[in-house]
Amino acid sequence: MMSPDTILIVDNDPALPELLSRLQPDGSLVLFAASSGREALHILEQQPVDVLVANLALPDMGGLELIARAKEIQPYFMQSIVLTADSSLETAIEALRVGAVDYLEKPLSPETLWGRIQAILRRMREIKVSSREIQEEARKNILIMDTIQAGVLLIDVASHTIMDANPAACLMIGATKQEICGKVCNRFICPAEKGQCPITDLGQQVDNSERLLLTCRGEHLPILKTVVPLYMGGKKYLLESFMDISDRKRVEEELSESRATFHAIIEKSLDGIIIVDTEGDVQFLNQAAADLFNLSRKELLGTQLSFPMSSVEATEINFVHPGRGERIAEIRMAETRWKGKKAYVATLRDITGRKKMEESIRHLADHDALTGLPNRNLFEDRLRQSIRRARRHDYSFALLYMDLDDFKPINDNLGHRAGDLVLQEVARRLRQSIREPDTVARVGGDEFVIILDRIHQAENAAQVAGKIIELLTRQPYHLPEKNFLLGASIGISLYPEHGKDMQSLMRCADIAMYTVKEKGKNSFAFYDGRQEEPAAEST
Repeated sequence: MMSPDTILIVDNDPALPELLSRLQPDGSLVLFAASSGREALHILEQQPVDVLVANLALPDMGGLELIARAKEIQPYFMQSIVLTADSSLETAIEALRVGAVDYLEKPLSPETLWGRIQAILRRMREIKVSSREIQEEARKNILIMDTIQAGVLLIDVASHTIMDANPAACLMIGATKQEICGKVCNRFICPAEKGQCPITDLGQQVDNSERLLLTCRGEHLPILKTVVPLYMGGKKYLLESFMDISDRKRVEEELSESRATFHAIIEKSLDGIIIVDTEGDVQFLNQAAADLFNLSRKELLGTQLSFPMSSVEATEINFVHPGRGERIAEIRMAETRWKGKKAYVATLRDITGRKKMEESIRHLADHDALTGLPNRNLFEDRLRQSIRRARRHDYSFALLYMDLDDFKPINDNLGHRAGDLVLQEVARRLRQSIREPDTVARVGGDEFVIILDRIHQAENAAQVAGKIIELLTRQPYHLPEKNFLLGASIGISLYPEHGKDMQSLMRCADIAMYTVKEKGKNSFAFYDGRQEEPAAEST
């Protein structure tokens, strides 16, 4: 009988364990609750836990530290779920790195958490059942080997009379020695008709042959039998030794079923499974592995793969799929035996999609979803880097703050979809206006900023600003409803003349831009450091 599933919840919300206990239809789970990492570790040292649910914000230690220390205490079957109000990608990746299998953002409903716990428990039960079956099979084999004994009979060839029997033979035949000795072996222990004895009548050689032993209960017992002639006192006897192989027969059938089950599991696995020898040559692989490399099993068998020849946990490898280009796989290596020799089993999982998704999430965290340009967070980071580089190497750079003129009527009259198309086209034109080291970012609805790296004089920034206004205003914007022209106002601040920190540079460029707005729009101006109001320059 399997022990109940055990859940440990480490959270400062006391209502969560109670809500989960109500969701149990039969109350079959054992729930433990802890409000601190130290309390949770004490429970883990005393009690096996199947699923650890941990909040990353604990009073005495980080949730990631708790999960790492919990894995040291219970390294095999326990699985961990992270609860956090921090939605950053870095936190999610770090949680997965230390061993968590799931990552949930708070606030969340108890039903959502309960569903994730149930899914993990189902996988855990399958793993535990497989482990118990393997252990039971090993125990059964040991028990069988410890209890097998050989039966021995001495038979007079002339009369076919049983002259002697050892205790093991008596036990297998189901009679005492007195009941067996003196009886004719024909039709007593051998299911052959009179005159059909395989040895005395038919002259067959019996050496480790599988036969049937007829017991006193009328049953046929499968045995492994050996018969050799024996002469005593000038008289010929047969010395028969036999072993009860009924257990072995049953084990063979069970083993055959076990092998069939094993191969079915291996073949249905979505992960690629490859066994290589110590030289890296492929000795076995399942269909998923062949599909991963887009080759047949025949083509892969015997080939050498550059896998790490040691036991490793979850490392990544790059390989080229002939039909799908470069792929990324997560590989785990473990030492094993294959046909009596040391080998390694590799489990491969194609994680290309997951890696692309992670990269996409990273990109969305730092880029504007509409235009693909860096957002305010990435822009501020790059501006800080530009300030550090310029200070270290003693050079100047310019900051351009740009706002589109009369953009609001486009959204009001043509709709936000039309406005989005215009913003995407503006972003495309801005990219054409700058050099590779420069940065253009969208920081508001129709507001853009540009970092011009390493300029020699203010005129360089003026030339770029003029080019931008030329590209934005001289070429019409094509929409299904109409074509129109759009203006832009640009304010420019210079490092270090107008400021040596991010706030100063942004403020000066913003003031210069609004001065352009007040003096007629569709032009650019430098910030005039002698007064708060900048002096406008006409395009």
